[in-house]
Amino acid sequence: MAKLRKVLKRVGLCVFIPALAYILTCIVADAIWFNQINAELEAIKSKGQPVDPDDLMRMTISSRDNGAIVYQEIFRVVEKTTTPNDITILTKFASGHTQNNLKLCDRTDAILSRDKQILAMIEKAESRPQCSFLIGRQDGYSLLLPKTIELRYPMRLLSANAIQEAHRGRMNESVLSIKQAFKMIESLKSEPSVVGQLVRVALYDYASKGLHESLRFGDISEAQAKSLFDILADMDIERGFVRGCEGDRVAILDIMSQMNGKLILLILVKDNFLLYNKPPNYYSNPLLFVNAYKALPPIAKVKYRIIGDAYCRSGFLGDRITMLRSKRNTIDSMSLPYKEVKSTLLTERTSQMPFYAVCTKFMGSTETGIKIKRYVGECKVAGDQVFLALLAFKDRYGAYPASMSELKSKLGWEILVDPYSGGDFKYKRQGRGFVVYSVGPNMKDDGGVQHNKQFFDASEKGDFVWEMDH
Repeated sequence: MAKLRKVLKRVGLCVFIPALAYILTCIVADAIWFNQINAELEAIKSKGQPVDPDDLMRMTISSRDNGAIVYQEIFRVVEKTTTPNDITILTKFASGHTQNNLKLCDRTDAILSRDKQILAMIEKAESRPQCSFLIGRQDGYSLLLPKTIELRYPMRLLSANAIQEAHRGRMNESVLSIKQAFKMIESLKSEPSVVGQLVRVALYDYASKGLHESLRFGDISEAQAKSLFDILADMDIERGFVRGCEGDRVAILDIMSQMNGKLILLILVKDNFLLYNKPPNYYSNPLLFVNAYKALPPIAKVKYRIIGDAYCRSGFLGDRITMLRSKRNTIDSMSLPYKEVKSTLLTERTSQMPFYAVCTKFMGSTETGIKIKRYVGECKVAGDQVFLALLAFKDRYGAYPASMSELKSKLGWEILVDPYSGGDFKYKRQGRGFVVYSVGPNMKDDGGVQHNKQFFDASEKGDFVWEMDH
């Protein structure tokens, strides 16, 4: 009996000492991380940046002044009247498939005639001074999955209309459609989500294609070029991405607090969800996981609750501070010149985060991808401004300039530099027209050879190129 008591005592010590050490470690870690989180939140508040959804809700505007109210009406009309085939037709039409394709032109004409109501509604939306979509948590979190993605069809419609008007020789009407497209993009610069800002860059790509395709059929005047140039000058891609990162930080913090540490369970019980035939959207919409967890059998709940609680004690606090620091670094780097962040773009990966940063990895976009797309968007806008300035120069003087310095000195417009090199865009005359290009992410002059991908990183060769053949 004495031997048994001795064995039990040793076993008890073997269990008690590690358990006590674990509890004390967790208490110390909790205190450290809790203080760090509070310090980080106070620093955010001191900069006037949003911390919770209420901060973003206070930035909303009245319905009378809000173009987003009209856009939501447009979304309902689009849902009732359009088909996926309409989108395919408009995309092909805006991508340079108009020559010798009468069938495509006729089908585009039919869509534009049918959707005159939508074009009129877009004009109404843009007559309002601001545009801000409702911020809420219905069906997940509308901050992370914004309504802006539904603007793709109206944008395609505007681009197609601009090209069709130019094709008919009505350049004034064509420029008006391009202006509306640019204004739609400019109005979204305060959209508080990274996805919203990425959609904004994609929308700009559609609008830019509409501009360049329209110019195949006619020239624009200096006044028209200047009106488009000035709208682009107000787009502020950098500020848009900063705002998007701030909104994502608010959204992820709020979701973390609603989860109360259960997100680790979402990953641990993924196979369990599959056994119960849960639909795929459980894996893309974090809040739906909470109800799925409640639906698990009692034994499964106990099993994963034990594992989850062990994580939640300290790991979840560590996860929060990791997310806050990651977003802070991203926001701070948004205002830096490309050359100062280039080296980090090749090395940053979410896999470098601490093992306990499960939620940050699961719910946050890769910071590297966000930065790459921000500079791409900024480059495209700046390049189109230079392109428009060159067209204005020709309209004023009858020929294109011999160099970028001549363009800047004689035209008198504020010509932006290449965001990648920090210097002037590369420019050269070519036949009756010209070529202007950015050196791209590798910061090397590759001779104006266009890269075949829309987004590429600093390890790849290629330039962003704009050409005019007349």
